[in-house]
Amino acid sequence: MFQGLSINSKKTSKNTQSKKANKGKTASLESTRTYERTLARIIENQGEILSELKVIKDKVRRIENRLKDLEQKMDNGFDITNNKAFKEDMIKGAAKALIEKAIYPENSQIKSEAEKYV
Repeated sequence: MFQGLSINSKKTSKNTQSKKANKGKTASLESTRTYERTLARIIENQGEILSELKVIKDKVRRIENRLKDLEQKMDNGFDITNNKAFKEDMIKGAAKALIEKAIYPENSQIKSEAEKYV
C-alpha cells in the first residue's frame, strides 16, 4: 500500500540557521532603537509639559494674588483714596487737564482771532 511513497525531509544547513538567527538579532536591534527613539520623544514631551506647567502655576499664583488684593479692597469698602498710586494718577490727570486748558485755545477763541485778522 505505501511501497511507492517516499518521504523526504527537508534538511536545513547551518548557514540557513545562522541567517535566521542574525535576522532575529537585527530585528531585535531595530526594535530596541525604535523603543529608544520613542522613549526619547516621550522624555522630551514631558520636559515641554513640565515647563508649560511651571508657566501655568506662575500665572495661577499671580491671579490668586490679585484676587487676594481685590478681597482686601472689598473688605475695606473700596477705599482707594489712601492709595498712593491713586493719588498720583489723580494729580497727574488734573495737571494735564489744566495745562491743556491753558495752552490749547478753544474754538471760540480761534474764531474771534480769525475775525480780528480779517
